[in-house]
Amino acid sequence: MPRAILHVISLLLMVCLLIIVKAQPLNAQQHKSGLQDAHQKSYSGEERRVIKALSEEMIENYQQGRGMGLAKAAELNHYPGPMHILELKKTLALSPDQEQLIEQAYSVMHEEAVKLGKELIAQEMALDALFAEVKADSLSVRQITARIGELQAAIRFSHLHAHIKAQTILTKEQIIVYDQARGYAESPKPKPIRRRK
Repeated sequence: MPRAILHVISLLLMVCLLIIVKAQPLNAQQHKSGLQDAHQKSYSGEERRVIKALSEEMIENYQQGRGMGLAKAAELNHYPGPMHILELKKTLALSPDQEQLIEQAYSVMHEEAVKLGKELIAQEMALDALFAEVKADSLSVRQITARIGELQAAIRFSHLHAHIKAQTILTKEQIIVYDQARGYAESPKPKPIRRRK
């Protein structure tokens, strides 16, 4: 290869290297600026919440005993939810006995979830107040957060338990129809239902 071509290639490589080196501090500065923006915006506006850890929507959902996706493990594994079963009762051709049993399962779950949800909101409010009033200490925060954790688990269990109960009330065929009506048609067919003895 002629010497002149090698010289041009060397010059081009040096220019490229110089451009890359010069761009690094700019990229680092942009990255640092982006991180600052993210940190500044991450909780922006949430300081005006009544309870800092809960959005208005979350508070309403807890007060109304809504599922909020807490029973996905059941719902997406062929354990239908009582509320959705009742919404699909004609599609599922529920018998009067099935409808009554599903309504009972929903009612028990809903009543329990509302009660627990209201207590969870009260505990979150108490936790928020500890910090707002500059009274937070490790012991009180540990106690309140432990209770919040228990309530979250109990709320989730009440929803999952209702799905378990509902699954034993429906036939295998109704569960297949339910899954299809809810858009889970691609999921594998449910395993045989364990009936209570």
